[in-house]
Amino acid sequence: MVAHANWESMDEEGFAFVKLKISREGLTQKYIQFTTDSLLNIVELIISTRNELYEFWERRNDIFYGRL
Repeated sequence: MVAHANWESMDEEGFAFVKLKISREGLTQKYIQFTTDSLLNIVELIISTRNELYEFWERRNDIFYGRL
């Protein structure tokens, strides 16, 4: 699972740097290739998550401040 990717360093083929691993063998960089569909899915997930968080905080504030 990728929690963060450096979108600004994505190349023309859709590869983005996601991880740097340091071990006894040295440094290993990990890249993941994103497709147009996968990027659209990520955007949709970000928007829906943002909306759900907004609704959660609104409901929480309504309960906390007695605005039911």
